[in-house]
Amino acid sequence: MLDTATGAIWQVQWSTESETRFTTVLNIETLVPRDEYEWLDDLPVGRFKLYPTKNNYTFLLLDVKLGRTWQVQWSFEANERFIIPID
Repeated sequence: MLDTATGAIWQVQWSTESETRFTTVLNIETLVPRDEYEWLDDLPVGRFKLYPTKNNYTFLLLDVKLGRTWQVQWSFEANERFIIPID
């Protein structure tokens, strides 16, 4: 689940079994540089887009305004989930 205005992202794991169905935060911080906004409520939607890769656990997150990119990794294991910038 992606907030396309801020870059905040959550892993949503669906299942027919309630004990394996969950939502968890991958990144709650805004990825918009501080000098680009006065209030978070004023940010336009659609700035961030999420793209799948050939690896089912890895996605690319793109800031379409500045071209910045992050690797987003989801997992059932908390210590294997991350979001890191690609320089």
